[in-house]
Amino acid sequence: MPKKLSSWFALFLFALVLVIIAYLAQTIFPNLVYQGIYLIILFFLLLTLFTHYITRMGLKHAPDKFALVYLGTMTFRLLISIGIILIVLLQEIPDRINFVIHFSIVYLAFLIFEIYALLTTLRSNFQTRAENADKKQQKLP
Repeated sequence: MPKKLSSWFALFLFALVLVIIAYLAQTIFPNLVYQGIYLIILFFLLLTLFTHYITRMGLKHAPDKFALVYLGTMTFRLLISIGIILIVLLQEIPDRINFVIHFSIVYLAFLIFEIYALLTTLRSNFQTRAENADKKQQKLP
């Protein structure tokens, strides 16, 4: 979960990389890539920013309930995504299977990025706590 400005920058950089990949794929395979892929990427960028904001507010007000708040926002994002997929599948939108495939790919890409960012943060916090515990142990007689 991004806490620092550099982490937010990494999220925007990740979204930019996805846009570049989508552009290159659309250039090479124009009929294969969904036309609204950029809107899908923007949607997930905004949804990720919103869920991270809610998680940060929850962490600020109740740090002991981080797991509950984080899993709640992930569930919210999953339900919103499933809802959008169902709406698109029930409508007579052309190329809806292509939309669902690309929507799912971008969803998974943002999910993997978020889990990677969370694990990196947890790993650094764990190492800091372990170093502090070692220092405290060395000071004891």
